[in-house]
Amino acid sequence: MSLDQRRHPKSAVEVIEENLDLFGRLADTDLPVAVDAQAALDYYENHREDE
Repeated sequence: MSLDQRRHPKSAVEVIEENLDLFGRLADTDLPVAVDAQAALDYYENHREDE
């Protein structure tokens, strides 16, 4: 972790945005993590304009 990252941690929206493809693929599976991935996508949709 760089010094800059410690001073300015990423928001949840930024982290989800950087990994949208991964969250989308996980949400489309039957794995237990699919519920969490879908929740992250829903959070992103509801909060991305706030940033």
